Amino acid sequence: MNKNIYSYEAEFGMYSGPVLGFNYNYNVTSSNKISAFKPFVGIAIANIQILYGYSFYSSKQDLNKDLRHNRITIRLILPVLKLAKGK
Repeated sequence: MNKNIYSYEAEFGMYSGPVLGFNYNYNVTSSNKISAFKPFVGIAIANIQILYGYSFYSSKQDLNKDLRHNRITIRLILPVLKLAKGK
């Protein structure tokens, strides 16, 4: 198993109540690179999100064997800034 896999990700979605979205990730090692598209679904309650996504990789390279296709993610969102409501 190759532990030197670096991943870069971009994500877009709706994150309140039901969570829906997609993620694009680009994974690199010293000898290979592979990209993936991952749609995901989940639920958000207060500042906690629970997500499930499945990655579709761009090729069947050896790097693909070191990466998981499905992933369950639990996130705790810490608000940095709170916007004031207009009167």
